[in-house]
Amino acid sequence: MSDFRFVVMGDSRSNDLSSYINTAVLGSANQSISALNPSADFVIFLGDDSVLGDADFNGTNNFTYQDWYNFMRTPPTGLPAQTPIYLVIGNHELYQASLGDTVSSYTSQTGYQTFMAQNTMLSPTTFMPKTTSHPGYENLDYSFTSSDGQSLFVVLDGFYVPSSPSAPYSDPGSLDYNQLTYLNNTLSSSTATTKFVITHNPTFSPNYENYDTAVSASMGQYWQILDNNNVAAAFSGHDHLYSRVMVDSSFTSGSSDPNPGLYFKNTIPQIIAGSVGAPLTGTVTNEASTIYAPASWNVKNLYNYSVVDVHNSDTDSGVSTVTVNTYTSDGISPWTLSDSFTEINSPTDGRVFTVPSSSRATGLQLLQNNGTSQSGLHNSYISTSSVASGLLETISSSSMKQGLQLSQYSGV
Repeated sequence: MSDFRFVVMGDSRSNDLSSYINTAVLGSANQSISALNPSADFVIFLGDDSVLGDADFNGTNNFTYQDWYNFMRTPPTGLPAQTPIYLVIGNHELYQASLGDTVSSYTSQTGYQTFMAQNTMLSPTTFMPKTTSHPGYENLDYSFTSSDGQSLFVVLDGFYVPSSPSAPYSDPGSLDYNQLTYLNNTLSSSTATTKFVITHNPTFSPNYENYDTAVSASMGQYWQILDNNNVAAAFSGHDHLYSRVMVDSSFTSGSSDPNPGLYFKNTIPQIIAGSVGAPLTGTVTNEASTIYAPASWNVKNLYNYSVVDVHNSDTDSGVSTVTVNTYTSDGISPWTLSDSFTEINSPTDGRVFTVPSSSRATGLQLLQNNGTSQSGLHNSYISTSSVASGLLETISSSSMKQGLQLSQYSGV
Protein backbone atom coordinates (compact mmCIF):
# COMPACT_ATOMS: atom_id res chain seq x y z
CA MET A 1 0.00 0.00 0.00
CA SER A 2 1.28 3.49 -0.80
CA ASP A 3 0.14 7.02 -0.17
CA PHE A 4 1.94 9.98 -1.63
CA ARG A 5 1.33 13.55 -2.81
CA PHE A 6 2.73 15.49 -5.71
CA VAL A 7 2.16 18.96 -7.17
CA VAL A 8 1.81 19.85 -10.84
CA MET A 9 2.39 23.39 -12.12
CA GLY A 10 4.00 25.14 -15.06
CA ASP A 11 4.49 28.20 -17.26
CA SER A 12 6.21 30.72 -15.01
CA ARG A 13 7.63 32.78 -17.85
CA SER A 14 7.13 36.49 -18.24
CA ASN A 15 5.88 38.09 -21.46
CA ASP A 16 8.80 40.44 -22.10
CA LEU A 17 12.58 40.55 -22.01
CA SER A 18 12.97 42.90 -19.06
CA SER A 19 12.49 39.96 -16.70
CA TYR A 20 12.47 36.43 -18.09
CA ILE A 21 10.50 34.90 -15.18
CA ASN A 22 7.39 36.12 -13.40
CA THR A 23 9.00 35.69 -10.00
CA ALA A 24 6.15 37.40 -8.13
CA VAL A 25 3.51 34.79 -9.04
CA LEU A 26 5.94 31.86 -9.07
CA GLY A 27 7.27 32.80 -5.64
CA SER A 28 3.75 33.13 -4.27
CA ALA A 29 2.84 29.69 -5.63
CA ASN A 30 6.00 28.19 -4.14
CA GLN A 31 5.17 29.61 -0.73
CA SER A 32 1.64 28.26 -0.90
CA ILE A 33 2.93 24.82 -1.93
CA SER A 34 5.54 24.89 0.83
CA ALA A 35 2.76 25.36 3.39
CA LEU A 36 0.87 22.23 2.31
CA ASN A 37 0.20 19.72 5.08
CA PRO A 38 1.07 16.99 4.39
CA SER A 39 3.86 18.33 2.24
CA ALA A 40 4.40 17.35 -1.37
CA ASP A 41 6.66 14.35 -1.98
CA PHE A 42 7.75 15.93 -5.27
CA VAL A 43 6.84 18.67 -7.76
CA ILE A 44 6.44 18.27 -11.53
CA PHE A 45 7.04 21.51 -13.42
CA LEU A 46 5.36 21.49 -16.84
CA GLY A 47 7.80 23.69 -18.75
CA ASP A 48 8.08 27.26 -20.05
CA ASP A 49 9.94 28.32 -16.95
CA SER A 50 11.43 31.38 -18.72
CA VAL A 51 10.44 33.45 -21.75
CA LEU A 52 13.76 32.57 -23.42
CA GLY A 53 15.89 29.47 -23.14
CA ASP A 54 18.94 31.28 -24.52
CA ALA A 55 19.29 35.03 -24.08
CA ASP A 56 22.23 35.30 -26.49
CA PHE A 57 21.90 39.01 -27.17
CA ASN A 58 25.67 39.58 -27.15
CA GLY A 59 26.42 36.65 -29.45
CA THR A 60 27.29 34.33 -26.57
CA ASN A 61 25.01 31.60 -25.28
CA ASN A 62 23.31 32.73 -22.07
CA PHE A 63 20.98 29.97 -20.97
CA THR A 64 18.34 30.93 -18.40
CA TYR A 65 17.56 27.46 -17.03
CA GLN A 66 19.93 27.66 -14.07
CA ASP A 67 18.66 31.11 -13.04
CA TRP A 68 15.15 29.67 -12.84
CA TYR A 69 16.30 26.66 -10.81
CA ASN A 70 18.31 28.84 -8.44
CA PHE A 71 15.17 30.88 -7.78
CA MET A 72 13.24 27.66 -7.09
CA ARG A 73 15.75 26.74 -4.38
CA THR A 74 16.26 30.14 -2.73
CA PRO A 75 14.28 30.99 0.45
CA PRO A 76 11.81 32.40 1.17
CA THR A 77 10.19 32.23 -2.28
CA GLY A 78 11.64 28.89 -3.40
CA LEU A 79 10.49 25.37 -2.66
CA PRO A 80 11.90 23.47 0.33
CA ALA A 81 15.40 22.19 -0.42
CA GLN A 82 14.35 18.60 0.26
CA THR A 83 11.44 18.60 -2.22
CA PRO A 84 12.41 16.78 -5.44
CA ILE A 85 11.67 18.57 -8.72
CA TYR A 86 10.97 16.94 -12.08
CA LEU A 87 11.05 19.14 -15.19
CA VAL A 88 9.16 18.94 -18.48
CA ILE A 89 10.62 20.79 -21.45
CA GLY A 90 8.35 23.38 -23.06
CA ASN A 91 8.60 25.41 -26.25
CA HIS A 92 10.08 28.52 -24.61
CA GLU A 93 13.08 26.53 -23.39
CA LEU A 94 13.96 26.23 -27.09
CA TYR A 95 13.78 29.93 -27.95
CA GLN A 96 17.04 31.70 -28.71
CA ALA A 97 17.03 35.50 -28.66
CA SER A 98 18.98 35.80 -31.91
CA LEU A 99 16.49 33.52 -33.73
CA GLY A 100 13.17 34.80 -32.32
CA ASP A 101 10.11 32.82 -31.26
CA THR A 102 9.33 31.25 -34.62
CA VAL A 103 12.32 28.91 -34.43
CA SER A 104 13.05 26.05 -32.01
CA SER A 105 16.79 26.00 -31.46
CA TYR A 106 18.83 22.80 -31.32
CA THR A 107 21.50 24.76 -29.43
CA SER A 108 18.95 25.67 -26.75
CA GLN A 109 17.84 22.03 -26.55
CA THR A 110 21.36 20.74 -25.97
CA GLY A 111 21.97 23.55 -23.46
CA TYR A 112 18.86 22.39 -21.59
CA GLN A 113 20.06 18.78 -21.62
CA THR A 114 23.42 19.86 -20.20
CA PHE A 115 21.71 21.85 -17.44
CA MET A 116 19.56 18.84 -16.58
CA ALA A 117 22.51 16.43 -16.49
CA GLN A 118 24.65 18.72 -14.35
CA ASN A 119 21.97 19.29 -11.71
CA THR A 120 21.04 15.62 -11.64
CA MET A 121 24.68 14.82 -10.91
CA LEU A 122 24.93 17.50 -8.20
CA SER A 123 21.59 16.78 -6.51
CA PRO A 124 20.59 13.20 -7.37
CA THR A 125 17.96 12.91 -4.61
CA THR A 126 16.21 16.23 -5.21
CA PHE A 127 16.58 16.92 -8.93
CA MET A 128 15.08 14.39 -11.34
CA PRO A 129 15.70 11.46 -8.95
CA LYS A 130 15.70 7.91 -10.30
CA THR A 131 14.56 8.74 -13.83
CA THR A 132 15.14 6.54 -16.86
CA SER A 133 15.57 8.44 -20.12
CA HIS A 134 14.75 7.23 -23.60
CA PRO A 135 18.07 6.78 -25.48
CA GLY A 136 18.61 9.70 -27.81
CA TYR A 137 16.18 11.86 -25.83
CA GLU A 138 18.13 12.13 -22.59
CA ASN A 139 16.39 14.40 -20.05
CA LEU A 140 13.78 15.31 -22.68
CA ASP A 141 11.54 12.30 -22.21
CA TYR A 142 11.84 9.90 -19.31
CA SER A 143 9.95 7.78 -16.80
CA PHE A 144 10.06 7.10 -13.08
CA THR A 145 8.00 5.24 -10.52
CA SER A 146 6.83 5.85 -6.98
CA SER A 147 9.00 4.32 -4.27
CA ASP A 148 6.96 1.11 -4.15
CA GLY A 149 6.62 0.82 -7.92
CA GLN A 150 2.81 1.07 -7.86
CA SER A 151 2.63 4.39 -9.73
CA LEU A 152 4.31 5.10 -13.06
CA PHE A 153 5.07 8.53 -14.53
CA VAL A 154 6.00 9.06 -18.19
CA VAL A 155 7.18 12.48 -19.41
CA LEU A 156 7.42 13.34 -23.11
CA ASP A 157 8.82 16.20 -25.21
CA GLY A 158 6.23 17.73 -27.52
CA PHE A 159 8.73 20.12 -29.15
CA TYR A 160 11.70 17.88 -29.86
CA VAL A 161 14.30 19.31 -32.25
CA PRO A 162 16.23 16.75 -34.36
CA SER A 163 19.93 17.09 -34.99
CA SER A 164 19.61 19.94 -37.47
CA PRO A 165 20.61 23.40 -36.14
CA SER A 166 17.00 24.51 -35.72
CA ALA A 167 13.41 23.77 -36.72
CA PRO A 168 10.31 25.89 -37.33
CA TYR A 169 8.25 26.33 -34.18
CA SER A 170 4.86 24.56 -34.28
CA ASP A 171 2.38 25.86 -31.71
CA PRO A 172 0.31 22.69 -31.12
CA GLY A 173 3.37 20.52 -30.57
CA SER A 174 3.82 16.97 -31.79
CA LEU A 175 5.40 13.66 -30.83
CA ASP A 176 7.59 11.70 -33.22
CA TYR A 177 7.36 7.96 -33.87
CA ASN A 178 10.20 7.18 -31.47
CA GLN A 179 8.49 8.89 -28.55
CA LEU A 180 5.10 7.34 -29.31
CA THR A 181 6.74 3.91 -29.42
CA TYR A 182 8.60 4.64 -26.18
CA LEU A 183 5.34 5.71 -24.54
CA ASN A 184 3.43 2.64 -25.66
CA ASN A 185 6.19 0.24 -24.64
CA THR A 186 6.67 1.88 -21.24
CA LEU A 187 2.96 1.91 -20.41
CA SER A 188 2.15 -1.56 -21.71
CA SER A 189 5.08 -3.24 -19.97
CA SER A 190 4.42 -1.62 -16.60
CA THR A 191 2.60 -3.45 -13.80
CA ALA A 192 1.94 -0.19 -11.91
CA THR A 193 -1.56 0.31 -10.52
CA THR A 194 -1.75 3.97 -11.50
CA LYS A 195 -0.14 5.53 -14.57
CA PHE A 196 0.28 9.24 -15.26
CA VAL A 197 1.54 10.86 -18.47
CA ILE A 198 2.87 14.39 -18.72
CA THR A 199 3.61 16.71 -21.65
CA HIS A 200 4.00 20.46 -21.90
CA ASN A 201 1.38 20.74 -24.65
CA PRO A 202 -2.19 19.42 -24.22
CA THR A 203 -3.92 17.14 -26.70
CA PHE A 204 -7.18 19.08 -26.61
CA SER A 205 -7.10 22.85 -26.16
CA PRO A 206 -9.92 25.00 -24.72
CA ASN A 207 -8.40 27.91 -26.66
CA TYR A 208 -9.14 26.24 -30.01
CA GLU A 209 -12.52 26.60 -31.69
CA ASN A 210 -12.45 22.86 -32.39
CA TYR A 211 -11.58 22.15 -28.80
CA ASP A 212 -12.60 18.48 -28.93
CA THR A 213 -10.28 17.74 -31.87
CA ALA A 214 -6.67 16.76 -31.17
CA VAL A 215 -4.34 19.71 -31.82
CA SER A 216 -2.19 17.58 -34.16
CA ALA A 217 -2.31 14.12 -35.67
CA SER A 218 0.46 12.78 -33.47
CA MET A 219 -1.19 14.14 -30.32
CA GLY A 220 -4.31 12.22 -31.32
CA GLN A 221 -2.20 9.07 -31.63
CA TYR A 222 -0.69 9.92 -28.25
CA TRP A 223 -4.13 10.01 -26.65
CA GLN A 224 -5.07 6.73 -28.31
CA ILE A 225 -2.09 5.14 -26.55
CA LEU A 226 -3.23 6.65 -23.23
CA ASP A 227 -6.71 5.25 -23.81
CA ASN A 228 -5.42 1.80 -24.80
CA ASN A 229 -3.49 1.68 -21.53
CA ASN A 230 -6.26 3.32 -19.44
CA VAL A 231 -3.95 5.80 -17.71
CA ALA A 232 -5.23 7.54 -14.60
CA ALA A 233 -4.69 11.12 -15.84
CA ALA A 234 -2.73 13.27 -18.28
CA PHE A 235 -1.22 16.59 -17.20
CA SER A 236 -0.02 19.48 -19.36
CA GLY A 237 0.52 23.23 -19.42
CA HIS A 238 1.08 25.52 -22.45
CA ASP A 239 -2.44 27.02 -22.37
CA HIS A 240 -2.30 29.73 -19.74
CA LEU A 241 -5.29 28.74 -17.65
CA TYR A 242 -6.63 25.80 -15.69
CA SER A 243 -8.88 23.19 -17.28
CA ARG A 244 -10.17 19.74 -16.37
CA VAL A 245 -12.01 17.77 -19.04
CA MET A 246 -12.98 14.10 -19.07
CA VAL A 247 -11.92 12.73 -22.45
CA ASP A 248 -14.14 9.79 -23.35
CA SER A 249 -15.83 7.99 -26.24
CA SER A 250 -17.76 11.11 -27.23
CA PHE A 251 -14.47 12.52 -28.58
CA THR A 252 -14.41 9.76 -31.22
CA SER A 253 -18.07 9.23 -32.06
CA GLY A 254 -21.20 10.92 -33.33
CA SER A 255 -22.26 12.18 -36.72
CA SER A 256 -19.40 14.70 -36.75
CA ASP A 257 -16.63 12.57 -35.27
CA PRO A 258 -14.01 15.14 -34.19
CA ASN A 259 -11.17 12.61 -34.31
CA PRO A 260 -11.72 10.20 -37.22
CA GLY A 261 -9.58 7.09 -37.13
CA LEU A 262 -9.32 7.12 -33.34
CA TYR A 263 -11.43 5.17 -30.89
CA PHE A 264 -11.55 6.03 -27.19
CA LYS A 265 -13.28 3.57 -24.89
CA ASN A 266 -12.09 4.84 -21.50
CA THR A 267 -12.58 8.06 -19.55
CA ILE A 268 -9.35 9.89 -18.80
CA PRO A 269 -9.00 13.36 -17.25
CA GLN A 270 -6.90 15.87 -19.17
CA ILE A 271 -5.71 18.47 -16.69
CA ILE A 272 -4.12 21.70 -17.90
CA ALA A 273 -2.25 23.44 -15.08
CA GLY A 274 -1.00 26.17 -17.33
CA SER A 275 0.27 29.20 -15.44
CA VAL A 276 2.15 30.21 -12.34
CA GLY A 277 3.17 33.45 -14.01
CA ALA A 278 2.69 33.30 -17.78
CA PRO A 279 0.11 35.82 -19.07
CA LEU A 280 -3.40 34.45 -18.77
CA THR A 281 -5.63 33.89 -21.78
CA GLY A 282 -6.91 37.17 -23.23
CA THR A 283 -4.70 39.43 -21.11
CA VAL A 284 -2.05 40.31 -23.72
CA THR A 285 -2.22 40.79 -27.46
CA ASN A 286 0.28 38.10 -28.39
CA GLU A 287 -1.59 35.27 -26.66
CA ALA A 288 -4.73 33.27 -27.36
CA SER A 289 -7.66 35.57 -26.65
CA THR A 290 -10.69 33.28 -26.47
CA ILE A 291 -11.79 30.30 -24.42
CA TYR A 292 -14.10 28.22 -26.63
CA ALA A 293 -14.57 25.12 -24.49
CA PRO A 294 -17.93 24.64 -22.74
CA ALA A 295 -18.61 24.63 -19.01
CA SER A 296 -17.85 20.91 -18.74
CA TRP A 297 -14.16 21.74 -19.27
CA ASN A 298 -14.07 23.50 -15.88
CA VAL A 299 -11.89 26.35 -17.13
CA LYS A 300 -10.48 28.85 -14.63
CA ASN A 301 -8.65 31.75 -16.25
CA LEU A 302 -6.42 32.22 -13.22
CA TYR A 303 -2.94 31.28 -12.08
CA ASN A 304 -3.06 27.73 -10.76
CA TYR A 305 -1.38 24.61 -9.46
CA SER A 306 -2.78 21.14 -8.77
CA VAL A 307 -2.16 18.94 -5.74
CA VAL A 308 -2.51 15.23 -6.44
CA ASP A 309 -2.98 12.65 -3.69
CA VAL A 310 -2.56 9.00 -4.66
CA HIS A 311 -3.59 5.98 -2.63
CA ASN A 312 -2.67 2.58 -4.00
CA SER A 313 -4.03 -0.32 -1.98
CA ASP A 314 -2.25 -3.64 -1.79
CA THR A 315 -0.97 -4.99 -5.08
CA ASP A 316 -3.39 -7.92 -5.17
CA SER A 317 -6.58 -5.84 -5.23
CA GLY A 318 -5.32 -3.32 -7.77
CA VAL A 319 -7.60 -0.58 -6.36
CA SER A 320 -6.36 3.00 -6.42
CA THR A 321 -7.72 6.42 -5.51
CA VAL A 322 -6.49 9.65 -7.09
CA THR A 323 -7.68 13.01 -5.74
CA VAL A 324 -6.79 16.26 -7.51
CA ASN A 325 -7.28 19.59 -5.75
CA THR A 326 -6.50 22.72 -7.75
CA TYR A 327 -5.72 26.08 -6.21
CA THR A 328 -6.00 29.38 -8.06
CA SER A 329 -5.13 33.03 -7.60
CA ASP A 330 -5.40 36.23 -9.60
CA GLY A 331 -1.83 37.04 -8.61
CA ILE A 332 -2.91 39.31 -5.77
CA SER A 333 -5.44 37.37 -3.72
CA PRO A 334 -4.49 34.30 -1.66
CA TRP A 335 -4.46 30.89 -3.30
CA THR A 336 -7.83 29.20 -2.83
CA LEU A 337 -9.26 25.77 -3.67
CA SER A 338 -11.14 26.13 -6.98
CA ASP A 339 -11.61 22.63 -8.36
CA SER A 340 -11.52 19.12 -7.00
CA PHE A 341 -12.29 15.58 -8.11
CA THR A 342 -11.60 12.03 -7.01
CA GLU A 343 -11.03 9.05 -9.26
CA ILE A 344 -11.42 5.51 -7.95
CA ASN A 345 -10.02 2.71 -10.09
CA SER A 346 -10.95 -0.91 -9.49
CA PRO A 347 -10.28 -3.97 -11.67
CA THR A 348 -13.78 -5.24 -10.86
CA ASP A 349 -15.87 -2.05 -10.69
CA GLY A 350 -14.08 0.07 -13.32
CA ARG A 351 -13.47 3.78 -12.89
CA VAL A 352 -15.67 6.13 -10.89
CA PHE A 353 -15.28 9.90 -10.61
CA THR A 354 -16.77 12.12 -7.92
CA VAL A 355 -16.82 15.91 -7.84
CA PRO A 356 -17.80 17.74 -4.64
CA SER A 357 -20.45 20.43 -4.75
CA SER A 358 -17.83 23.11 -4.11
CA SER A 359 -16.26 22.34 -7.49
CA ARG A 360 -19.43 21.96 -9.54
CA ALA A 361 -22.86 23.44 -9.05
CA THR A 362 -24.38 19.98 -8.90
CA GLY A 363 -22.27 18.04 -6.45
CA LEU A 364 -22.84 15.19 -8.87
CA GLN A 365 -21.22 11.80 -9.19
CA LEU A 366 -19.30 11.03 -12.33
CA LEU A 367 -19.40 7.50 -13.64
CA GLN A 368 -17.72 5.56 -16.38
CA ASN A 369 -19.86 2.93 -18.05
CA ASN A 370 -17.61 1.07 -20.47
CA GLY A 371 -16.30 4.41 -21.68
CA THR A 372 -19.74 5.70 -22.74
CA SER A 373 -21.39 8.84 -21.40
CA GLN A 374 -24.65 7.92 -19.72
CA SER A 375 -26.66 10.80 -21.13
CA GLY A 376 -25.24 10.80 -24.64
CA LEU A 377 -24.36 14.48 -24.31
CA HIS A 378 -20.82 15.61 -25.03
CA ASN A 379 -18.76 15.34 -21.85
CA SER A 380 -21.75 14.54 -19.66
CA TYR A 381 -21.13 12.20 -16.73
CA ILE A 382 -24.30 12.89 -14.83
CA SER A 383 -26.06 10.54 -12.47
CA THR A 384 -29.83 10.28 -12.93
CA SER A 385 -30.33 11.48 -9.38
CA SER A 386 -28.63 14.75 -10.22
CA VAL A 387 -30.90 15.31 -13.20
CA ALA A 388 -34.00 14.35 -11.26
CA SER A 389 -33.12 16.83 -8.55
CA GLY A 390 -33.08 19.63 -11.07
CA LEU A 391 -29.51 20.48 -10.16
CA LEU A 392 -28.11 20.50 -13.66
CA GLU A 393 -28.19 23.29 -16.18
CA THR A 394 -27.34 21.78 -19.56
CA ILE A 395 -25.37 23.93 -21.96
CA SER A 396 -24.70 22.59 -25.44
CA SER A 397 -21.21 22.79 -26.92
CA SER A 398 -22.46 24.86 -29.85
CA SER A 399 -24.05 27.47 -27.60
CA MET A 400 -20.71 28.00 -25.87
CA LYS A 401 -18.97 28.82 -29.14
CA GLN A 402 -19.77 32.48 -28.91
CA GLY A 403 -18.54 33.34 -32.37
CA LEU A 404 -15.51 35.07 -30.93
CA GLN A 405 -12.28 35.11 -32.86
CA LEU A 406 -9.22 33.26 -31.66
CA SER A 407 -5.95 35.12 -32.00
CA GLN A 408 -3.65 32.15 -32.35
CA TYR A 409 -0.18 33.13 -31.23
CA SER A 410 2.85 31.15 -32.33
CA GLY A 411 4.61 31.81 -29.05
CA VAL A 412 2.14 30.44 -26.53
